[in-house]
Parts: sequence; structure tokens; C-alpha cells
Amino acid sequence: MQERNFFVSHFAKFHSLSSLQIVLAICLVLATTFVACDNAIREKAFQTNAVARVNDSFLYHQDLMEIIPENTSHEDSVRMVQGYIEDWVSNMLNYYNALENLSEDQIDIESEIEKYRSSLISYIYERELVLQKLDTIIQQAEIDTFYANNFDNFKIKTELIKVNYIKLVKGEVDIKQFRKLIKKRNSGYNAPLHKFCNTNLVSFNLDDDFWMEIEDLEATLGVNVVNFMWALGHDRLVEANKDEMVLFVDLKEIRRKDNTTPLSAATDRIKGIILNQRRLKLINDMEHQVYLEAKAQKKFEIF
Repeated sequence: MQERNFFVSHFAKFHSLSSLQIVLAICLVLATTFVACDNAIREKAFQTNAVARVNDSFLYHQDLMEIIPENTSHEDSVRMVQGYIEDWVSNMLNYYNALENLSEDQIDIESEIEKYRSSLISYIYERELVLQKLDTIIQQAEIDTFYANNFDNFKIKTELIKVNYIKLVKGEVDIKQFRKLIKKRNSGYNAPLHKFCNTNLVSFNLDDDFWMEIEDLEATLGVNVVNFMWALGHDRLVEANKDEMVLFVDLKEIRRKDNTTPLSAATDRIKGIILNQRRLKLINDMEHQVYLEAKAQKKFEIF
């Protein structure tokens, strides 16, 4: 442990030096670090720039070089290197302990490795096939048809709210100018308000067909205002002051649980389902085609 800490401390100090300086410095440290090893191990460690050993396995200097980002402080370098070495030693000890306590039959993993290899190769091919062949363009008519045919599957699990909102930080924006733009919005002129929100990078939504879960709205605004706004009625612009924030919220509609999710709120989900169905069909068609071609060419036999 003392030897490892000695190396860790020196490694961190050398981290800011050039690669050649680091290598030379590490070699100097290693000459001291491995004095307790037998001659053969010490010689191998020195020649390969090893920094730790568990039985016949070595951890090398270059492995540690890769884990420390540039401009890392001395203290952080020490901590990162020490933690990495400790994890490596622990993992290797557990590995060798497993080897010692399992029979040869129990550690015969070649068949499992081959299964994993074949599955991984198939997965990579399917992924590339999907990237190259999958049609990702979904027409609105297809979305409408899917929604109509699966109407009962779009029951609301939690309340949804159609709402416009703008969240401002006091002192960072011109509130007076903003209130003037709000009045113009109420008369149907939205463009200046959009520009104001985009320019000042405030959190907002001015899409009149935007739905979200009530819990998400409250988390976004940082205040529980839904019941308060609902009591005022529909299409009312509410300005609520909260600490250093100013919230402008225009509540339009609430859909209670067990009602049907509006199409605009279900569109992203429907697109995901359609794309997944296309992906599965593409893969299944490929596998079926491969099977038919292999059968025609007598590439396989079933005995």
C-alpha cells in the first residue's frame, strides 16, 4: 500500500510534464516501487512500465495516462490514479479468486462467448441495416389512421394540460417591455413575443396546441399553480410572482385521467410505435429472405 501511494503521488506530480519526461520519471519511481518484488517480476515491471501486479497480470503506466484529463490538479490526479489502481487490484483479485474456486467445467465459457459473439455480430448488422434502409418519414395521414384504429389505447394515465407559459428571472429581462408584448399577444400578434423569449433565452412555450402533464408543468415553473389558475376560468392570462421569478401562464384546457389523450399529445408516441413496427418488419423480412435464399442454395440441412 505504501509503495502504491508513493507511485500515485509521483505520478500526479509528473502529469503536467511532457510525455517523455513522464516516462523517464515513471521509470525512476518504478525502480523504487518494485524493490520488494523478486528479480524476475521487478525486471518485467521495470521494462514494461507496470505500476501494479496481481499474480501474472500487470497494470501499465499508459493505462493511467489515459484516465487523467488535461489541466487536472495535483490533488485530483492523486485521487483519480489511486482510485483506479485500487479498483483494478480489487477486480483482478476477485477474478483470480474465482479461477481458484471454480472447476474447469464451470469455467468452460467458450460456448457462451461464441453465443455472445454471434448475437453481437447479428445486432451490429441489424443496426446498420436499420440505419441504411429504414424509412423514417411518417405522413400525417398514417398518424391519424393509427390514432383512429387504436383510440382505446390512448387513455390518459395522468392529467394533461394545454398551456402557454413563460418563466422570467427578475433583473435579467425588461419586465415592462414584456408586459407590452403580452398585450399585443392578446390581440393576436405573437411574433414580437416569440422574438423576445428567444433573444432572452427564457423558458417558454407559446405553441397553442402544446400539451404536457400537470406534474411536468409544476416542475418547470417551480410552483403549484394549476388549481389556482383553473379557478379563474379558461383563456385567462395569469401573472404569478414567485421569489425572484415572474411566471406568465395561459391555461387553455385540462384533460382528466381516463379521458383520451389528444392527438397532438400522442403524436410523438405514435411516431415511435410506427418506426418500431417498421424496424421489426425490416429485420423480419431480412431474416426471412436470408432463410429462403439459404434453403434454395442448400446451405443448411435439418436432420
